[in-house]
Amino acid sequence: MPEEELVNYRKLSMWKKRVMIAPTIARELGFSKTYKFQPHNFKDIKIPTMLLHGELSPPIYLQEIDLIKEALPQSSVVSLDGQYHVAMDMNPGLFLQKVKDFLLQ
Repeated sequence: MPEEELVNYRKLSMWKKRVMIAPTIARELGFSKTYKFQPHNFKDIKIPTMLLHGELSPPIYLQEIDLIKEALPQSSVVSLDGQYHVAMDMNPGLFLQKVKDFLLQ
C-alpha cells in the first residue's frame, strides 16, 4: 500500500478494529505458506462467482486472481478502477456498486 493510501486508511473509523486484529496476520501468513492451491479441486463448482481486484493492486494479487479464474469455470473478473487492495474500505460505494451489478445480472 502506498504511503498516501495508508495515511488515508488510518483515518477510517475501522482502522482501530484492524489494529486490534493485527495479531491474526501472523497466523494468516503462516497458513498461506502451507496451503497448496489445487485448481482441479474447484472444477465442479458451477456457481457464478465474481472475483474483485483493485486496478492498482500489487501484481501478486492479480496473478492469484488469474489462477482462481482458471479454476472456477463460472467466474468473472471485475477491476475496481483507481483502487488498491482495500477498495472495500477506501471506496465502499464503488465496491458495493460492483457487487450489486453482479448480483442483479
